[in-house]
Amino acid sequence: MSDKFDMGVVSLKAVAEFKFVDSAADAKSALDHIYTDMKGYSGSSDWRSFYAVFYMTGPFLLQKDLDANFRLSNADRHWMAIAVQGPGTRR
Repeated sequence: MSDKFDMGVVSLKAVAEFKFVDSAADAKSALDHIYTDMKGYSGSSDWRSFYAVFYMTGPFLLQKDLDANFRLSNADRHWMAIAVQGPGTRR
């Protein structure tokens, strides 16, 4: 298991992974990375709740799309996807 998550709260046994998405191609890549993270964290006794936050500069994935994708791919039930949209650019 990797310990290089974006944010963790030990007392809650919760980890958050943040993905910045500014294109449809980035959205697919971000989902692929999250599924890889799921495999890496599976079976961990240190963490129980996982959040995948997709910050998007456009409507590349809606919340309903993320929910359906997680459901159809049989994503680990300890993971929750969160879609956020707003302005932003890469530096």
